[in-house]
Amino acid sequence: MTIYMMVTDDELELPLVIADSAPELAKKIGKNVNTIYSGISHEKHGRIKRSIYKKVEIEGCRKKKRRRRRRKNVSKI
Repeated sequence: MTIYMMVTDDELELPLVIADSAPELAKKIGKNVNTIYSGISHEKHGRIKRSIYKKVEIEGCRKKKRRRRRRKNVSKI
């Protein structure tokens, strides 16, 4: 499972806002989703030292599986 967070801009990086997806986080904080993705990417590739946006992988948690609807067998006449 992946969560997205906005953290404090200091050494502790305490979580301020937590969401299940980047679009949900963007909606909560009133920013564009591309701002979040950009901050995460720039930190990952070393373009900036620290970003206030974090993507965290949590092990041992499963995402809810979406149920698929089965198609009814329709015979062609």
